[in-house]
Amino acid sequence: MAFKLDRERGIFMGRPFTQELEKLSSTYEYAYNYDEFSISKISDFLLSTYDKSLFLVGSGGSFSVAKAFEYFHSCAGLPGVAKAVTPLELTAYSSAIANSSVVLLTANGNNNDTINAYKFIKYSNPISFMVLCLNEKSKIKKLTNEDSTVFVGQRLPAGKDGYLAVNSIIAIIVWLVRAYEKIVKINDFVLPLDFCLFNEQDFLESSNALSKESIIVLHSGFSTPVAVDIESKFSEVALGNILLADYRNFAHGRHFWLSQRTQETAIIPLVTPENKTLVSKTLDLVPEELTVFKLETLHLGSLGMLDLFKNAFYLTQYAGKIKGIDPGKPKVPDFGRKMYHISYTPAVAQQAKKNGNLENRAAFRKCSSNFYLFDCYKSAFKNFKANVKNVMFELIIFDYDATLKEKYPYASIENEIFYRINLMLKSGIIVKIATGRGKSVRKEMQEKIHEEYWDNVIIGYYNGGIIAPLSDNTAPSLDISACKSLEKLASQIKELLPNINVDLRPCQLTIILDDYQKSMCKEFFIEFSRKHTDVKAYVSGHSIDIIPIGTSKKNLIPSENSKCLCIGDSGQYQGNDYELLSYKYSLSVNRVSSGLESCWNYAPLGLNHTKATLYYLNNIEINEGYFTLNIL
Repeated sequence: MAFKLDRERGIFMGRPFTQELEKLSSTYEYAYNYDEFSISKISDFLLSTYDKSLFLVGSGGSFSVAKAFEYFHSCAGLPGVAKAVTPLELTAYSSAIANSSVVLLTANGNNNDTINAYKFIKYSNPISFMVLCLNEKSKIKKLTNEDSTVFVGQRLPAGKDGYLAVNSIIAIIVWLVRAYEKIVKINDFVLPLDFCLFNEQDFLESSNALSKESIIVLHSGFSTPVAVDIESKFSEVALGNILLADYRNFAHGRHFWLSQRTQETAIIPLVTPENKTLVSKTLDLVPEELTVFKLETLHLGSLGMLDLFKNAFYLTQYAGKIKGIDPGKPKVPDFGRKMYHISYTPAVAQQAKKNGNLENRAAFRKCSSNFYLFDCYKSAFKNFKANVKNVMFELIIFDYDATLKEKYPYASIENEIFYRINLMLKSGIIVKIATGRGKSVRKEMQEKIHEEYWDNVIIGYYNGGIIAPLSDNTAPSLDISACKSLEKLASQIKELLPNINVDLRPCQLTIILDDYQKSMCKEFFIEFSRKHTDVKAYVSGHSIDIIPIGTSKKNLIPSENSKCLCIGDSGQYQGNDYELLSYKYSLSVNRVSSGLESCWNYAPLGLNHTKATLYYLNNIEINEGYFTLNIL
């Protein structure tokens, strides 16, 4: 960010605001055409946390984005509640984070509040966590290098943000709109190809309003994030005193300001097609002499929000002309710069840091925010650690999806995992794979496991329904008769929901849905299957599977006394690895059960799925015919 020193008043920050606005069109085009793979990663994150609380963390312009994010999540109809918070405000929800998901929003990724927020979030062990950043060389990127929860976009064509961060706001909002459109495919998330198609508002009539001492900005619905951003920009550049209220909260006493300060106050109502009637009824009742300037969009949903954002930016520019200030190049006083660089860590964040200790993080993941059980779990993990120390394991069982393979794979991680697995096989250790899938896993595994070891790799297809060595190219056979209850269920589902695709295998009924349908309908299919007492249903990252009651991934374990280590990702109750990870020697790379004896996750904070699998494998000592697990 360009600056020069003003010895009397501080530092000139940023660049001319006009230059920032001139780049909005190219920024919009860049974000609109950003690669599908990256946008899909955001969509998948949102689906993975669809029924959980979602905290959206940001400061300054990123907080405006967080408010937009909050609205999109609600508009998408997802059941989990999203809440936009500042980094400091987030610490008030420390007990809730462990049962929630978190997104940290930052354009540059270097300020102290963002860095401290990241550390606090990481030590609070949220269910899932994503960082959205536009700077690949930032401090936050260096901190998150080992995490599997980071999405970092490249610098925008406009370059580093100016003082008021208008281009990053547009870019990230467009990414979010595209991500939600992939999930729900409704008109509220459809954007035009060209940014120039947005409404161009005339600001000449705003002069009287912008010259007032105080301005009340009224908002509702998708205009709320825009109101938040107007307050932010006017305050950050000293353009005016902004008071915010939604239309109905304004009616609860906040209107009294007008009766006492009519001459010094103006109203800027944000008008949308949804609130137009309410706006008219409200403005009809304010004093006639009051100055009013409407900021209006004719569009609905995300298009309307972006339209208002664009015009709010130009309103800021026009206010600067009236005040004789360039909003992109304010003079920031020395005390303000020092205040910005304060590094503050609340006591609750200091407490959360203790979760980084190996025993503490294992216990914390079990009890989440229930600290009454923390000492109980900590003691139980110490017992597990002591018991497993001298076990000479002869067998290792892995779940497949999200344990050995990810939807968006890290090639180097997977290569290292299978290098370690091949070393174990070379030493005579038996390897088994438990999966809800069929022959696709056999084909993938044959590409990664050396052929000379195929006889020592056992695959439990269809959640353990068919068990065969990797060398058996006829497995899984589909010539076996299907379970009668599965046949009946398939018929009932087709009759009740003719548009739903089902795949009936000999020992598994797979309900084929897209990710959004799966997330919204999983409870329905679990309950629907319960009328048949001889089957059970699981939701995996891959599908909804209904299997016979006697089928289980645990069938791969020879006996209760086997020297066998099990590793999976969904060990929570009703997770598709719950039974497998109930075995006494078991580790999770993600979700855990509430059990005291098994299903522990002690991987370093921020390591999930295949990265956690590799962490465990790197702490295995391989010997001839057996291995030992070192919990460091």
